[in-house]
Amino acid sequence: MIGHIHSADGQRPWARGRRLLLLALVFACGHALPALAHGDADWIMRNPEYVDQFGHKCCGPEDCERIPESFIREEGRNIHVLPTRQVFRKGDLGTYQSRDSSWWWCKSKQLPGHIRPPAACIFFPFHGH
Repeated sequence: MIGHIHSADGQRPWARGRRLLLLALVFACGHALPALAHGDADWIMRNPEYVDQFGHKCCGPEDCERIPESFIREEGRNIHVLPTRQVFRKGDLGTYQSRDSSWWWCKSKQLPGHIRPPAACIFFPFHGH
């Protein structure tokens, strides 16, 4: 009869390898989640030219999202973000053309006394004729 091979700590060598592989997979997936969470807005996060009015990157992994057109009122080059009562101006830092036909915003940190965090950047859809 052939016995099982055990290491000095009494465990089978392949069992330790499987645990290390499982640990490596969990670690790798954990670091991939922020990129997956950004999803459709990944194009914003990856572009280093998208900065807010202070020159900081517009967003992190979970800061950007599509917003409904009802959140916006346009007056010439001014973009009024109604939920946050902010005004952005096309051509200024923090205001960029969207890659698609949607409005997007990147939220900054929540401020005391505000229902929503203010927008750091706004992305407007191309209105072609």
